[in-house]
Amino acid sequence: MSVLTKSVARRAARWSAVPAAAALAVVVAAGPALAAGTSVGIYTYGSVHAGRISVTGAYQCPAGSRYADLTVTATQAGPHGRAVTSSVVERLGCTGRVLPWGATLSPRRRGGWFTAGNTRVVAQVWPAGDRRGQAEASLVLNAAAS
Repeated sequence: MSVLTKSVARRAARWSAVPAAAALAVVVAAGPALAAGTSVGIYTYGSVHAGRISVTGAYQCPAGSRYADLTVTATQAGPHGRAVTSSVVERLGCTGRVLPWGATLSPRRRGGWFTAGNTRVVAQVWPAGDRRGQAEASLVLNAAAS
């Protein structure tokens, strides 16, 4: 084998390993979010009415689970630098199919209120009693007044 052929062979072997390593990294990174067939998503729109924020999304959990717990937290910058935040926990049915979820959150702090604008929303779902199978989604949505 000539020096040129060896060089080309080494370079081809090195570059063919890059896509395989990248694909493995994506699968490993996605692992926790897809653990045991559990996933959750947040739709990119929400609405605010009378100081309360409504958000929606979709979830999936294994059909063998009795139920899943969903936690939704919304946080928004409030007046005077104070954060307006709220959380809600709901129990959902598991069918193995992708199903919608929705939550309307009131501010946790007395006198606080959600307004139209950017709001960070975090949704977590896990099958009955199995926090290892938890999936999480987080995004900043621009809630509109309704």
